[in-house]
Amino acid sequence: MASPQEKPLFEQFSPNTKEEWLQEALKKQKNPDFEALFAHNLEGISLPPFFTPEDSIAASLAPSDFAPQPGWQTWEEVLVQSPAQALEESDQALKMGAHNILFRLSQELRVDDLQSLFSHIQEKEYTPFYFPSDLESFQNLRQISADTPQAPALIWDALGLLSLGHLSMDNWQEVMPSREQLEKALASSQAALYISGEHFHQAGANATQDLAFSLAMLVEYVNQASDQGLSPSECFSLVQWSVATGNQYFIEIAKLRAWRLLWKQVLQAYEVDEQAAFILGRNSSWHRSPKDVYNNMLRATTEAMAAVIGGAQAFCPSPYHQRPEDAFARRIARNVSSILQDEAHINKVLDASAGSYYIEYLTQELAQKSWSLFQEVEALGGYVGALQKGFIREQVEKTAQIRRERFEAGHDIMVGVNQYPNPEDPAEAPHLQTASASLPDYALRTGSLA
Repeated sequence: MASPQEKPLFEQFSPNTKEEWLQEALKKQKNPDFEALFAHNLEGISLPPFFTPEDSIAASLAPSDFAPQPGWQTWEEVLVQSPAQALEESDQALKMGAHNILFRLSQELRVDDLQSLFSHIQEKEYTPFYFPSDLESFQNLRQISADTPQAPALIWDALGLLSLGHLSMDNWQEVMPSREQLEKALASSQAALYISGEHFHQAGANATQDLAFSLAMLVEYVNQASDQGLSPSECFSLVQWSVATGNQYFIEIAKLRAWRLLWKQVLQAYEVDEQAAFILGRNSSWHRSPKDVYNNMLRATTEAMAAVIGGAQAFCPSPYHQRPEDAFARRIARNVSSILQDEAHINKVLDASAGSYYIEYLTQELAQKSWSLFQEVEALGGYVGALQKGFIREQVEKTAQIRRERFEAGHDIMVGVNQYPNPEDPAEAPHLQTASASLPDYALRTGSLA
C-alpha cells in the first residue's frame, strides 16, 4: 500500500480548468450570460462567482509594506470625566491586557482637571494620546502642554473636528500643531497628525469613500505640516490613520491593504523613501445596535479579525453596548483582541491574507477606485475645498441612504435587529420599531455650515 507521500491525494479526480467550471455553472443556471453570476457591492466592484489559480495576480504588497514585526497592540479608549476616574480605568485596562490608552476629553473638564491629569500621567510608564473634541479643549491643552516640560506630545485631529462641525472654516487651522509641537512629536517618535477615517465609515460611507477621503486628509495634513518647515518624509512619519471595520469581512481586510498601496503612491508623488503606514483599527458603530446587544460581541469579533488580518498595528475594541461604566463590557471587548493573539495566533505573520486571489483582487480594485475618487476631491480644491462645497457630505449621505434602504428591506441583515429580533428585549421601544432606527445618527457636515 502506497504511503500518503507516495500517492497523490485525490488522484482519481482529473483537474478542471476555469472554463470547464464556468460552462458547468452556466448549464446549471440555464442562462448563457456569465455576467448574471456576478455580484455588485456598494464600492462599485463587480465580484465574480468564483476564483481559481488562473485568476492569480501579482501580489501588490511586500513584507516591507507592513510593520517590522507581526502582531498588534490593544489600545483602550477612556473618556476622561475626571482625572481620578480616568486614571483608575486606564490602570485597570493596562493590568488586564491593554497596551496603550486613548484619552478622550469631555467638554466639561476644567483647566485644573487637565493639569492634574498631566501631572499624574507623567508618572506612568505608558504613552497616552489625546483627542480633545472642541476648540476650547485644544487651546487649554496646548497651553498646559507648553507649560509642562515633560508633557507627552499631543495628537491633532483638526480635519476630523471640521468634518463633524466642531470647528469652522474660520478656525480649524488654529487646531493644527505648531512647528515646535511637531518637532516634539518627532523627537519622541510619536504620531501627531490623526486621520480620522472612522468618521466616514460611521456616517455610512463605503470602503472606496473611506479610503479616498482619508487619502485627501493625508495630503492636506502633509501640505500643512510642510508649510511649518518639515520635510515631506518627516510629515509622513507623524501620520496615524484610524479606520473602522464593518461587517463586510473580505472588503474590510482589503480596505486596510489598499490603504498601504495608496500610501505608497502618495509617498512616490512626494519623492519620499518608502516607510510603513501606521494603522489603528476600530470597531464599527454602524453595526453596533442597542437591540439584542449580545450579538454585538459576535459582530465586533469579525470586525477585529478583519482589521488585524488587514495589517493594523493597533486595535481599539469597543464594548458591546454604549455604557462606558460597564467594566465587564470593556473586559469582553479587550479579550477579543487577546484571543485573536493568544489563541488564534493571527499575530504570528505580517500579512495573513497573502496568497488569497479574492482578497488581492479586492485590494487592487479598491485602490484603483479610491484613487479615482481622490482625484475628484483634489480637483475640487483638496479635502477642505471638497468639504466646503458639500461634495464629501453628499457622497457619504447617498451611500448611507442606500444602506438604510437595504437594511429596512432586509437585504442587509443584522441578527437581533431586522432578523430574529428578541421580543423581550428592553430596547424594543417605540422609537426603535423600524429596523433602520437602530442604525446610528452620525452625520458629516459641510465646512460652510460648521
